[in-house]
Amino acid sequence: MEGVLSLIRGHFRPQCILCLPTDLDAYERRLRDQYMCRLPDAQPVFPPPRPLEAAGHLADLRRQKTELFIRNCLDRVGGGGAYTDFIHTHPDFFECVLPADDLLETYAALRRIIEGYLGSTPAKAANQPL
Repeated sequence: MEGVLSLIRGHFRPQCILCLPTDLDAYERRLRDQYMCRLPDAQPVFPPPRPLEAAGHLADLRRQKTELFIRNCLDRVGGGGAYTDFIHTHPDFFECVLPADDLLETYAALRRIIEGYLGSTPAKAANQPL
């Protein structure tokens, strides 16, 4: 959102579409599946770590950082979060707000909207990446 705001402060007038999860439990599961499974238990560190910086300690720090990231994501989209507050204070900012609970449905809806903006038909759009 910060990047879009900087574009608007310039001479550009972007058309903004917000994809916002409405089911926070499903969103949290998706974030955990995406980020927590990528965390290795331990990674080799060169030069060799000091006793307090052992690989287990680094793995714990990575998990804590990832947990904070997930909490921040949930806080931004939850009730009273940055995105929901922004939508309420700037109701005409976004062209539309799409629920992003089912990623395939959200992608299909987003694709239809963009095809409408571009005036393309599904046959033309199938040959062009978005």
